[in-house]
Amino acid sequence: MYSGIKNLNILYVEDDLDIAKAFTQVFERLGAGVVSVSTYEDALKHFDYGNNKFNIVITDIVFEGDNNGLDFVHLVRTFDKFIKVIVVSAHDKSDYLMRSLDLNINKYFVKPFKESILFEYLNKIGDNMQTVEDVEPKNDYIHVIGDFSYSPSKKCFVQNGKDIILTAQEAYFVEILLTTKSTIVPYEVIEAKVKQDTKKKMARTTMRTIIKNVRKKTTYNIITLVSNIGYKIG
Repeated sequence: MYSGIKNLNILYVEDDLDIAKAFTQVFERLGAGVVSVSTYEDALKHFDYGNNKFNIVITDIVFEGDNNGLDFVHLVRTFDKFIKVIVVSAHDKSDYLMRSLDLNINKYFVKPFKESILFEYLNKIGDNMQTVEDVEPKNDYIHVIGDFSYSPSKKCFVQNGKDIILTAQEAYFVEILLTTKSTIVPYEVIEAKVKQDTKKKMARTTMRTIIKNVRKKTTYNIITLVSNIGYKIG
């Protein structure tokens, strides 16, 4: 029963520790990998800009701090368009529901609900993931320049079938530039994007270091510096 759940690696965000413990124990008994956290900050740390093996996020909406579960989902969707996202909350306010739709979540459960419904839904996701991984490997390459492509799902460059591993920060920066491939992205746009997604600032010296490292791993002309304006990829 629920054999598909064993194919899941779950990031579970729930600030009620009793609820979190109970569900985590069930997930683990069913064979899933689970990391359970109770705050936005811990969720952000474990998600690590999508540089992880999670294939599903389950999150509450309201917990302590300035950021809520939908703020975290926004960040998740910034870095990963494929990961499954489930919102579990006692709140059914229309503004939460509408924002959830905008963030392309996969399912919204309103507490209280019958627990078996959640497990059945997770089981279907797990079964489907096994089928997709076994039969239809994901091919999401974006051609960048020459024989270099970028894979958003693997967050790396690919050259002649060989993966070129990037750090999470390098992959994040590359994806910002790829949103407008072959077009200059001004410094100010990059800085605003980083602040919106991470609540942190990125110094221009950090940008230069990232570019230098990416060029070392690939080729010098993969990213172009336009002096006093910004950067262009491809």
